[in-house]
Amino acid sequence: MYQRIYVSANQKKLLLLSIIILGILYSCKKFDITLPGTPDIKLQEDFFKTKEPVSKEALGVIQLLKQQNERNAFVTQLPRNCGLPVWSKLIFPKISITQSLSFFGDSSENTNNIIVPLTASGNNISTIITGKKINDSTYQLYWFTVDDLYNLCHAPNKNIKQAESLLGLFLSMESATFGRTDFYHIPKD
Repeated sequence: MYQRIYVSANQKKLLLLSIIILGILYSCKKFDITLPGTPDIKLQEDFFKTKEPVSKEALGVIQLLKQQNERNAFVTQLPRNCGLPVWSKLIFPKISITQSLSFFGDSSENTNNIIVPLTASGNNISTIITGKKINDSTYQLYWFTVDDLYNLCHAPNKNIKQAESLLGLFLSMESATFGRTDFYHIPKD
C-alpha cells in the first residue's frame, strides 16, 4: 500500500534550497519594486490617457503637460498614491481661487490657470493639481494631497485662511467631479 521513499541528505538540502529560492522569488513579486531613478513608463502613459471625451482646451492642456513631463518628469515626482487625473473635470478658473495659498500668484484675473482633480479610488478626490501657465510651453504646478489637506486643517497653529481655502477647493472639486456632498472631517473651527 504505502511505499517508503528514502531521500539522501544532499537531496534534502537541495529540496530545502529550492523551497527557499522559490519563497524569495514569490515574496519579491508581491512588492512593487522599482529602482530609484527608473521612470515608471506605464504610470506616465496612464496619467495622460483620457477615459471620457474632453474639450479641445483640455486636450491642449494635456498635450502641453505631456511635453512638460518629457522635459522634467513631474509625474514621477507625484506621490504614488495620488491617483490618476479625471481630465473631463479639468477646470479653467477665471479668478484666483486662493491667493493665500499662492496657487496662482497675485493676478486676480487669469484664464491660463488650471485645476486637475486626481482620484485613486474612482469615487473621491485624492489629490488636486493646480497650475499657472508661465509661458507657451510650461505650467508652474502645485499639488495637494488629502494628507496635505488633513495636516493643514488639523495643525495646532493652523492658518485658518489657508485651511479654509484648501478645504473649499477640495470640497468644490469633490462635488463637481463626483457629485458628493457627504463631507466629513471638517474641523469645527
